[in-house]
Amino acid sequence: MWALLIALTLWSPLRTEGAYFSQFSMKEPDHDPCYDMAGRPVRCVPDFINAAFGKPVIASNTCGTSGPSKYCSIREDADGILREHCDTCDGSVRDKAHPASLLTDLNNSQNMTCWMSEPSTDYPHNVTLTLSLGKKFELTYISMQFCHRLPDSMAIYKSTDGGKTWTPFQFYSTECRNIYGREPNVQISKHNEQEALCTDAHALAPLANRIAFATLEGRPSSFEFEKSPVLQDWVTASDIRIVFNRLSPDQAELYGLTNDVGTNFTDLDVIKQRYYYSMGELAVGGRCKCNGHSSRCVLDKMGKYTCDSILTNVNTFPIAAKDQCGKCRVIPKRMNQKKFCRRDYAIAVSVLGREQTNGWIKFRILIEDVFKAKSGSFASRRGEQALWVSYSSLACKCPKVRVGRKYFLQGRDASNDLSRPGISLDNHSIMLEWNEDLIEKIDRFARREHRGQCPMRRKMAP
Repeated sequence: MWALLIALTLWSPLRTEGAYFSQFSMKEPDHDPCYDMAGRPVRCVPDFINAAFGKPVIASNTCGTSGPSKYCSIREDADGILREHCDTCDGSVRDKAHPASLLTDLNNSQNMTCWMSEPSTDYPHNVTLTLSLGKKFELTYISMQFCHRLPDSMAIYKSTDGGKTWTPFQFYSTECRNIYGREPNVQISKHNEQEALCTDAHALAPLANRIAFATLEGRPSSFEFEKSPVLQDWVTASDIRIVFNRLSPDQAELYGLTNDVGTNFTDLDVIKQRYYYSMGELAVGGRCKCNGHSSRCVLDKMGKYTCDSILTNVNTFPIAAKDQCGKCRVIPKRMNQKKFCRRDYAIAVSVLGREQTNGWIKFRILIEDVFKAKSGSFASRRGEQALWVSYSSLACKCPKVRVGRKYFLQGRDASNDLSRPGISLDNHSIMLEWNEDLIEKIDRFARREHRGQCPMRRKMAP
């Protein structure tokens, strides 16, 4: 599966330049794929998305931030001739600014907007781009589309701890040994499939403007990815850093071209105007890392991705889960007359199905018997209804609801919420798994209430 996905992602940009790296849909499924039709948990994964879309990128160097600067590039004119065109980068003028935020905005291949570093002939002159994904992802590719020429030497690093430490992910250079101290184009085996490699493949296509790093390409265990903890760790990242180390192996002649009248450029300032890094799009394809417990990631109040899953919440705090959940009042140790009288409804329901929506679990229930209920309330209507339970309640198994089971349910009528029509469980609800011994007790409580024999509430002392 991973091999097919890699093949598709690398094939697509050659033919569908604009659509390939756009933000992918995060449509909520009609049925929660983390559970089978019987309500049993199964392994699931979130949608594949461009995790970089809309994320801020921090650049160590951007043109025009300290005043206007001139830059030049080679472009093909309408007559098909390559000519040098020059312009000004000015961070204070919107139409002439080239900030790093342009790397992860909505891409338009017909009107590419580009980040650009300050032109410089200094060497070494490293420029870095740092992207925080806001959460751990399992990455399939990192794609970079350039507006200027491809850099000769660059490194990609990843972090799994929010940018505190960095691990090499991939190197590109025509001089792997001299620049990075690594052998070029090393054969990948099971012994080194979790190591960063160095390649000069990008230099073999000088007219290309994209470099795409497929994290699992050529790695033997990728065909059994789900069984390979090594590769699962290899593709996991919370942050990405790109370091540009050298634009050209020949710093004196960036293009080896002459001007229109045939005179060679020798002036250092003119050469400087050609020497800069420029990228139009940074895309990172992958899935939120939810350890098989969630089918989607959602943005929290801080704008960060989080796994939308009740199981993830439980597994995140395996030791403190009981303390965080507290005492469950929805499942009492025993029923009594006082609890029966203080609830607005008492019904017997069968659970038919479940789905997730907007922070809640929606159960389809069938109301089979109504022992008490206010006229016109949802609980008074026999037949199919919706039962709403929050993720946090189910995470604490308060209550533990299973599809296909029958339950006795009591609660208080809450104000109608148009976004959640039906019955909602709260701290005043009682839910017990049904058994025939309950019938006699429920009938006895109902008769006493009907005769006005409910226990009196205690009066507060003045």
